Amino acid sequence: LRGGAPGHVGALRQDLTDQHQEALAKSAGQTSDLRMELAAAVQGVGIVQRQMVAMSGEVKAMKGRLEILERQQEADRTAEATARASVAQRLDALAAQAALGALANDKLDRLSAQIMSQSTFNEQFDCLSQQL
Repeated sequence: LRGGAPGHVGALRQDLTDQHQEALAKSAGQTSDLRMELAAAVQGVGIVQRQMVAMSGEVKAMKGRLEILERQQEADRTAEATARASVAQRLDALAAQAALGALANDKLDRLSAQIMSQSTFNEQFDCLSQQL
């Protein structure tokens, strides 16, 4: 056994060395694959970061446009309220003028009635005068 043991130990040592070399090669391959995957992931993260920066800029621009639109809408509401108040004032003024016109018409109607009654009185007076 002892004579065969050194040959057997050498064979075992060679098998262990071969297995070790194979495990190292496999580990190196896996490490290389992981490094490539990690590099791809880092590159993907960079792309996502650039997209987020671009989107952030777009969001800020949209926010600015929305703020401008809100200010414009507020200005439009204010202008509309002012226009409504002006129209209401004009309508009130027209209503007051219409009321004055109605009063004037009533006075004219009364004067007309008075004139007509006087005219009838004058005609009656003339008629009586002629009879005498």
